[in-house]
Amino acid sequence: MELDEAQTSAIIEVMTENFRETLKLRLEREELREELRELRMSDDPSSDEIIAANTAMGAVRGRREALRIKLREDIQEILTEEQFEQLYEPRIRGDGPGRRDRRDIEPGRGSGGGGRQQGQGRRR
Repeated sequence: MELDEAQTSAIIEVMTENFRETLKLRLEREELREELRELRMSDDPSSDEIIAANTAMGAVRGRREALRIKLREDIQEILTEEQFEQLYEPRIRGDGPGRRDRRDIEPGRGSGGGGRQQGQGRRR
């Protein structure tokens, strides 16, 4: 996808700001996770404190999701409609980079079979 200099600069700016904000939330989440771990391992864990820590972690997840949505909207404002579709559309359809049609792939051996064919059972 071809971007002009203004688009490139604007995208770098919004992505940098998003990274800073996301990093703050990641650090906050890690602090809450450690607090929750300590609460659970304490001699007399308080269910109210554990619930409050879980609720706070959920709020952080919600704020991270809001940042993700804002980044997408900010990028959409910078790009043309065609550029935006090129960037996001393949992921929506599920055939973007790294995807392949798996209908023609035969199933593997999987787990639990130990390499034996069905009906062979254990040798004695």
